[in-house]
Amino acid sequence: MKGATVCVQSKTTSNRHAREWSTINKMDLRFLEFSSLPELRKAFFDKRCEIYTADRSAIYATRLVYAPTPQDYQIFPEAIADEPLSLVVRDN
Repeated sequence: MKGATVCVQSKTTSNRHAREWSTINKMDLRFLEFSSLPELRKAFFDKRCEIYTADRSAIYATRLVYAPTPQDYQIFPEAIADEPLSLVVRDN
């Protein structure tokens, strides 16, 4: 995951928390910002980024509804902030 690109929605707490988590854990992640959730989802599933960050419930819903094969996407078990935020990556 180190050095990976993260799709984030601009001007959100998910964005801020993911950046803080990356710095604290020395992950050297790159961030690709999108103004809307549909743009963010499209970029992730088009493989423009390896990681998608959002509220945990949004991640589960996105994987269920939009992933071509949901079992190919792993949701991190730990939250990256006090809010119910997490990360999802393709399983390869």
